[in-house]
Amino acid sequence: MQLEVLVYNGEGAGYHSARNLLAAVERHLAPGLQARFMGTEELLEGSWADRCLLLVMPGGADLPYCKHLNGRGNHLLRAYVEGGGSYLGICAGAYFATRRVEFEPGSPLEAGKPPQGGPTPTPSPTPRDDPRLEGDYCNGGPVFIPAAAAMLCSEQSAAEGRGGAGAEAVISRGGGGGGGGGWPAAGGGDVEVLAVYPELGDKLAAVRCRVGSGVAVLCSTHPELPHQSLEDAVYLYDASQGRHVAALAATLSEWEHQRRQFWAALLLACCSAPAAEEAAPEAALTAAAVRLAQRRAAEAEAARAAAVAERDAAVGRAAEAEQRRAESDGALAGERRRADHAESAARETERRAEAAQAEAQRGLREAEEARAAAQAYEAEARRQAEEARQAATAAEARAEAAQVEAARLADSVAAAEARAAESAGSLTQLRRELDEARREAAGAATARRQELQAAEARAAEAEAGRAALEGALAEAHETAEAAEAAAERHRAVAAELREQLSEAGRQLSESRREAAALAAAVEEGGAELAAKRAAAEERASGGGARSVAEAAAARAAAEARVAELEAEVEDAAARGAAMQEEMESLGGKLLEAAHEMAALQRRSDEAEAEAEARGAESARLAAEAEASEQRGAQLQRRLQCMCGQEDALAAQPLETLEALAALSEAALPRVRHAIVAARVAAARSEATEAAACAVCLAAARDTFLNCG
Repeated sequence: MQLEVLVYNGEGAGYHSARNLLAAVERHLAPGLQARFMGTEELLEGSWADRCLLLVMPGGADLPYCKHLNGRGNHLLRAYVEGGGSYLGICAGAYFATRRVEFEPGSPLEAGKPPQGGPTPTPSPTPRDDPRLEGDYCNGGPVFIPAAAAMLCSEQSAAEGRGGAGAEAVISRGGGGGGGGGWPAAGGGDVEVLAVYPELGDKLAAVRCRVGSGVAVLCSTHPELPHQSLEDAVYLYDASQGRHVAALAATLSEWEHQRRQFWAALLLACCSAPAAEEAAPEAALTAAAVRLAQRRAAEAEAARAAAVAERDAAVGRAAEAEQRRAESDGALAGERRRADHAESAARETERRAEAAQAEAQRGLREAEEARAAAQAYEAEARRQAEEARQAATAAEARAEAAQVEAARLADSVAAAEARAAESAGSLTQLRRELDEARREAAGAATARRQELQAAEARAAEAEAGRAALEGALAEAHETAEAAEAAAERHRAVAAELREQLSEAGRQLSESRREAAALAAAVEEGGAELAAKRAAAEERASGGGARSVAEAAAARAAAEARVAELEAEVEDAAARGAAMQEEMESLGGKLLEAAHEMAALQRRSDEAEAEAEARGAESARLAAEAEASEQRGAQLQRRLQCMCGQEDALAAQPLETLEALAALSEAALPRVRHAIVAARVAAARSEATEAAACAVCLAAARDTFLNCG
């Protein structure tokens, strides 16, 4: 049987509270256990109690709890806890488990719960605090949020196995219950105080109660919720409330470690004996599994005792049978066999009890291993913290070195800026010369640019023609593929029609065979009728009027049989005619499909021919584009020859050489300006990179290793 931790998620349960409770419980589960939600219908059905290790009731609204669970639900819950189960109530789930509740009496938030059977203790009047309405991030409604509760774990422990009627304390988030100063009254010796509100005069915050053989832990706060839940809920409020909730979340974040410890302590209080609370919180539910194994071992021991008693009874019966041996030796032997069988059953029960005890010991060993693993994890955390401190020291040393390097690089940057200021004047002059050279070169480059634009236009026209041809080819391929797909579909239809035609032929053959069988049956019936007629005539000639009447009746029956056979023959003939018509229809459909396939084949051939023609046109356009590219390359070579090679320059006219010389003289200032600008840019880039490296070193980053 698979043990489970069940979190109630039915009527009245808060949406966020239930889901955060499930996640918080799953973080502390031992291997082999699982947690899940349980709805109202499943709780009222009651079959969950046998496999439930811990039942958790989340925060929410008490009135829906009472409306749906009063009566049968409360009876099942109390029977489960009294039978040895564990109950954990959070917020509304805590005061739902009490006999009486007082919540902010006399205020708009006043709430109370009537008794559910049995005497109800009358709580003492509790002082009211100054209430402040907040939006409850668990339930979405206005509730009272008390001051932050301080945990105070009690050192007292309740004795194992004590029964009782349950907690009689008043659980109130607004005021709490009990007396004034010191520890509050907790309702009897079976109640243990786990936490109090010191700001409210040590009012009760969390208690543990012994109920029959089980335990109930009731907590008025939400220790399962991390402070991030408040941060995520800030947007639900207006500006002023949002600021207050954000400040509250920041305050709670400082107590996150203590919150986790308190939550683990609550789980441990639910699922283990008080002596086991010194174990690691991660092993809480493992200890509960050990307790369950011990209970099973006790049950096995009881079964073994019952078997021993049965064996003793069988031995007594065997003694009595020995005294009556003179009367019945056979009965004595039977009693001995039954005694032997009872002894073997007792031995088997003892073996099972020993196995259960071994399982309990194994659970204890697993708990010890979990505690050792927790200690090892703590040692590893200390070691990692020490390594982090050493790394921080080294980073500080690197930061000091980086500051020295940054100072040196700052001096270099200042020198580079001085050099850049010196070259600023010459840069302005070079810019003026560059503008003049650009204006002079614009006229000389216009003619060459026009020729190049004309060549590029022709190349673009060729490229457009080639693109159009490629589009036409793609369209032709798509048309051919569509025709092929249609032909394939028609082939499939034709194959299906052939199969239907074959099936119709087979059915027609079967109908013909049935008709032949019916005809044979008709002939056989006729022969039988003739034989009966002959027999009737013989009986009529020798048997008198009675035989004549019998012969007439037999004749009528034979004629009726012949009529039935003839009707079946006609029916078979009609079915054969229908099958013949269906075969003719299928043949017509097959011929139509063949004609349509032929038409599709012709369309495919036409598409392929059109694709070939477009391919030829594309080849022609590609040849024209290649020729245009060759002419452009020739023009480019001519320009290169005119601008650089001596033989080509010697072959040029005098006017062209003078124009080239003027262009070179105009370009010389631009080249000088470009050289100066490149040097200035290089100096600035070097200074920027040096400053960036200084920033990375000062911040103890490692990105400067990958900046290139």
